[in-house]
Amino acid sequence: MRHYKTEGLIEGYIQLPINIAAYTMVFMVEGQLALELNITHVATLNSNSGVTEENVYQWLWEKGNELFLDAISFPYGTKITLTSNDVINGNIATPFENLKNEGIKHL
Repeated sequence: MRHYKTEGLIEGYIQLPINIAAYTMVFMVEGQLALELNITHVATLNSNSGVTEENVYQWLWEKGNELFLDAISFPYGTKITLTSNDVINGNIATPFENLKNEGIKHL
C-alpha cells in the first residue's frame, strides 16, 4: 500500500488491485483498518459516472471521508465495491444499505 493522504485521524492508502479490476483506497482511523472503498475500472470508463482514471484516487478519498462525516454506521473492516450502476455524475447514487459490501479478507 502507498500512503495517499492524512486528514485528522483518517489516513488513506492506495492499494493495488487484488483479484478485482478496480481502484482501491484503504482508510485507517487511529491505526485501525476502517474501510476499503473500491470503484470498478468499468465505472471509470463510463462517462456518466463522472469519475475518470485521472481523478479516481481523489474521488475515492473524498467519498470515503464523506461516509465517515455523514456518520453512516458500518463496522470497521468493511469493503465496499462501487460499480457503474452506483455512481452518477461523481455521486454515489445507490443508497448505502444497497451497496455491495463485505468484510475485508485481505491486506
